Amino acid sequence: MALTYCGDKAGMASLDMNRIKRIIADNTGQDFQHHERQVEKQVEERIKNKCEMLLYATNEQLKRLEEEADSVAIKMEEHRSINRFWVHIDMDAFYASVECRDNPELRTVPMAVGGDAMLATSNYLARKFGVRSAMPGFIAKKLCPDLVIVPCDMHKYIRESNIVRSIFQYYDPNMFMGGLDEAYLDLTDFVGQRIFPVKCKRIRYTGDCICRLPLISSNNQNISEDAERVVIICNRCNKERIAIIDYIVFGTGLDDIVNQIRFEVEQLTGLTCSAGIATNKMLAKICTDLNKPNGQFYLEADRYKIIDFMNSLKIRKVPGIGPKCEAVLKSIGVEKCSDLFEKRAKIRYIFTNLHSEWLLKVSLGLDAWEIDKVSNQKSAGIGRSFTPKQNFTELCQILYKLCRKLIKSLPSSRIVGGRSATLSIKFATFDYITRCKSVDFVIQNVEMLYPIVEGLLKKELVGRHDAIRLLEGNIKRKHKQLTTTTILQQNLHKFIKPIKLHNNLPILDELGNEKIETTSNESEEDELNDDSIVVISSCGDGANGEEGLFWEYIFSGYLHLNLWLPGIQGCFGV
Repeated sequence: MALTYCGDKAGMASLDMNRIKRIIADNTGQDFQHHERQVEKQVEERIKNKCEMLLYATNEQLKRLEEEADSVAIKMEEHRSINRFWVHIDMDAFYASVECRDNPELRTVPMAVGGDAMLATSNYLARKFGVRSAMPGFIAKKLCPDLVIVPCDMHKYIRESNIVRSIFQYYDPNMFMGGLDEAYLDLTDFVGQRIFPVKCKRIRYTGDCICRLPLISSNNQNISEDAERVVIICNRCNKERIAIIDYIVFGTGLDDIVNQIRFEVEQLTGLTCSAGIATNKMLAKICTDLNKPNGQFYLEADRYKIIDFMNSLKIRKVPGIGPKCEAVLKSIGVEKCSDLFEKRAKIRYIFTNLHSEWLLKVSLGLDAWEIDKVSNQKSAGIGRSFTPKQNFTELCQILYKLCRKLIKSLPSSRIVGGRSATLSIKFATFDYITRCKSVDFVIQNVEMLYPIVEGLLKKELVGRHDAIRLLEGNIKRKHKQLTTTTILQQNLHKFIKPIKLHNNLPILDELGNEKIETTSNESEEDELNDDSIVVISSCGDGANGEEGLFWEYIFSGYLHLNLWLPGIQGCFGV
């Protein structure tokens, strides 16, 4: 049983999994392999316990549990809503696409963003070799010797993310960002107010210069005869490119509106994104992967079509079902979501009521997530892994920097403070412990937070001589939080000025028209090492990518920023 690698990401079909796992095994240390065996042993023991539980289940018990599950399902169906239009939008290989946009030479080679220690993402060419996010770069190079790795530029990604966010907010002011590269939009109100089609200006490029995106072939039949052509000499490559300027009309339907959103993202950033459209957030996120990259999928608002869609879906495709949960479910014959309903009695017998009812919701295609748009986080955390260290002073210096970054991140997390602080420690032996302390005051600054977590660290090191390779800090939110207006002012207007959309879509400045002005994010006080990267976890990766947690254990020099989003990322225990 291998829990450390998952090839379910878009662009990773038909991989030689045996080869990939063999290369990974040949290039990981004994400590990690020992840790992996321990984890697998724990999962196997859990599976054994669950199967033994079922041996004692009588037919009468299972029949009663099935009736209970049916009763719960009926109540769930009573609350099924198919009158909302949810859209999940995910930027295609976001970091990698930004780098490929800015460096045309990277577009035709397998490439990844990060360092030898850890990769943040890879382009679709690299994914064909099994290279993916949350993988050490040195292992990725074993899988793909021609892989080009470029360092992260977080300020650039944040700037692009905020441009994209500004587009989304026009369609849903209360949209929810699941990370820098994905968003959830409720388009119900917008669709209801859309009466007339919208005509948008479109710019595409052709010619010898390929520096600007989007590109179009010079003999493309979609170029209208009345399209305006502007010849430009590129100041980067000194070659000629032609800007093809015309107009495109988007209708009033939901599909058209989502196409328009994706069009505006590409026009303003040169980047593509994919979208899933459904009646709830969970389904929308699942649908996003079906036509990646640069596509969209619309799951109609029909109960029977939704259930048919879920019946054929592998359980691993469901955000929230990670490799451990998948292994337990497969041990009782659950491979697809249809099996979740078929074996609902057994699931109810071996899982908690909360978990079993969540899985029942999944099988019915009901929204198993709860996202409060105004207050979507209950805690914020940040962590960093590094070369194993034993020196207490060095560890405290790292911890202080983490505290400073964590406090600085609270406004963007819509958190004004908390009454409990958590410290997680990973030792060089891969033992992992978490300690929490509650206080009778609101933790709002570094001076309040640092002494608490320093005390927790000092207490754990008494009598223990193992080196430490990772520290994580977390603050649990106090009930009061910042308003949506405050958040938008702090996060959006800090980075970009208002952008005119739709009919007034701006043309790039070299054509003599309106220019998008941006200001870079303020410089970080603590510069990262060249081989370090920052990862802001999104809903999907957090819930559906537990393998990333394992990769953390075999590298050094990696800064990990993690925002916990209960209800999205919180996988239920099994």
